[in-house]
Amino acid sequence: MAQLQQARIEALEQSRKELERLNKAKSKALNHLSHELKTPLSVIQGNLRLLKRKLEISTSPVEWEKYFENVGVHLNRLFNIHEKADMIIQSYQKLDENLLDRELDQIDTKLKETPEVPADLWVQWKDLKSKLSECLHTKPTSFKSSALFPSVQKVLETSKQKAKHREIKFLMEGKRDLEVSLEPEILEEILEGLLKNAIENTPDEGIIQIILERTDHRTLLKVKDFGVGITQGNQEYIFDGLFTTQDTDLYSSKKPYEFNAGGKGLDLLRMKVYGQRFGFELSLISHRCVHLPTDQDPCPGKISTCPHCQKLEDCLSSGGSTFCVSFPTKG
Repeated sequence: MAQLQQARIEALEQSRKELERLNKAKSKALNHLSHELKTPLSVIQGNLRLLKRKLEISTSPVEWEKYFENVGVHLNRLFNIHEKADMIIQSYQKLDENLLDRELDQIDTKLKETPEVPADLWVQWKDLKSKLSECLHTKPTSFKSSALFPSVQKVLETSKQKAKHREIKFLMEGKRDLEVSLEPEILEEILEGLLKNAIENTPDEGIIQIILERTDHRTLLKVKDFGVGITQGNQEYIFDGLFTTQDTDLYSSKKPYEFNAGGKGLDLLRMKVYGQRFGFELSLISHRCVHLPTDQDPCPGKISTCPHCQKLEDCLSSGGSTFCVSFPTKG
């Protein structure tokens, strides 16, 4: 009884801590979402006012175009937020359907192992299971085999082009014969998201490493940056989505692949959902830069302009993050 009571107390305490964590994440997510939407909407509103005034005094069509272009850019940002959020919601729905389908199979197996089940009840169960399966629209999970090394090479070249204005060195090492059971499109989407995240967190003149490894039971893809790193308090929320590791007062959305671009965190949330659905694991090891211990400490964005770094090695040894995607080994 004493052990049972202690277990109940521990379970309640764990639940309380989890509720506190979720409440904190929800508050910051809502705050970040409000900030993320406010900026483009304010720009759109301001441009429309300017456009109205300009049209009233009959400006030339050439001048109109720049206002429409500016409005279009920020509208696209809003549509991008909606598109990514919608994809995540659909992935969660598909995950729930797959989980329910597996539960139905487990119940079916248990009933087959129970001889006491009446024949009429068995018929009713089979009919119910058939109808539920039709509603779920689930299909057997089968994945194509994707060669990891060429997939990484392909996405890396694309990412280099998108970040060609940045001064970043990319290093790729590891085994070339690794394969994973995952659709090539999804694998490339994950790779692109991890590389984009690494680029946006790496100051100019920095380095990004891509490492491919195999253990006894897993195939590992690691993307390592030598940026400012993530504080310990923020690491547990990094895959929750709509969560920025920067202080909200310092946050400012920039163009993709810029240093400190200020993403919405939807890419990492989508990877987390994909992992739950397709059977791979996503983890993070991060060390915050020793010279920038809090979210309020900004990085200058270029190693040669950092007052704490006399040479490249000073930056490389001060902080950084490694995201690891762990796939079950084939065979």
